[in-house]
Amino acid sequence: MTLRHRGQAFRSANVILAPGGLDNLRLTWRLARDRRVAPVYKLLVPIAILLYVISPIDLIPDFLLGIGQVDDLGLIGIALMITFRLLPRLAPAAVVNQHLAEMGRPSDHWRAATHSPNRDQAYVDTAYRVHDSPASRS
Repeated sequence: MTLRHRGQAFRSANVILAPGGLDNLRLTWRLARDRRVAPVYKLLVPIAILLYVISPIDLIPDFLLGIGQVDDLGLIGIALMITFRLLPRLAPAAVVNQHLAEMGRPSDHWRAATHSPNRDQAYVDTAYRVHDSPASRS
């Protein structure tokens, strides 16, 4: 099942819904419990969201029943998506590869599917110029 949407709103949801999304969820959970991953990577986003949720300053005030709590829930969901995307990328590669091997997933396939292309790869850089048409020259 391939989910493709043109809007930016569905890109984060595709992390979970796309094939291998549950493996990414399992990998993130395993990395979050691993002592070899720096605590700052594991705790930065959850602590920031927790501080937002308990702070009296909100985008939508909490005294508006229903609507005020929805923005908190939305930000918690966004924080989870950010964590699922960032933690496997920021964790040491050896630790990620070890967890992938224990899960029975090939590390090279996972890296190719979740990471942007290597910056060392060749690319084409082009430029163009606009000239006046020969008929308009007098």
